[in-house]
Amino acid sequence: MPFLKKSAYLCSLGMVTILLCDVIQADEHKAYVQLNAGAVFAPTNSFTPNTALSSNGLPKITFGYDPGYATGLALGYHLAEQFRLEGELMYQVNAFDNVFVGSFENHFKGERMRAAVLLNAYYDFKNQTPFTPYITAGVG
Repeated sequence: MPFLKKSAYLCSLGMVTILLCDVIQADEHKAYVQLNAGAVFAPTNSFTPNTALSSNGLPKITFGYDPGYATGLALGYHLAEQFRLEGELMYQVNAFDNVFVGSFENHFKGERMRAAVLLNAYYDFKNQTPFTPYITAGVG
């Protein structure tokens, strides 16, 4: 799927551009908005249709995924000088075009989509450089 591969590379380029541009000035404002985009490389996924019957010879099904993309939107707020809290929505897509049933390859086309809702907390280590290291924890 050349279109999806091109889309994944363009998303990666967009993410690097966003990271290199100092667009968000979270120190000047208490609230901030963060946009995320990037490429997603999903691992191969395998399963047996019914584990209770797997001893009866049902084959394992394996999906091979193409590179995909992920996008996200986060809304955050500085609660203190070094502590921030944010909520994030994330969406991810990976296409597949080959499925192995046992040792036979079938060419099905489809997509794996995922969405997530996250709550993240950050502690920023303020210093005199243009970079601010931080630690984070989150649930989702």
